[in-house]
Amino acid sequence: MLQNLMDTAIKNLGDNPIRIYSGSGNHASPLHEVLENLIKKEKASDLLKIFLGKDKDKDKEKNKG
Repeated sequence: MLQNLMDTAIKNLGDNPIRIYSGSGNHASPLHEVLENLIKKEKASDLLKIFLGKDKDKDKEKNKG
């Protein structure tokens, strides 16, 4: 059993660490994962339009008053 543990440890530690990050499923942070999912669903542009549109409306209200 100890021999098997040692063989597994040597194999895993000896592998190239880049293999862990080479896939597209590994994100730097949860925010990156959320943004990628939004972009895939094409909702990111809609959200940006909503946020930018609201900011413009607030600016117009400030300039009026």
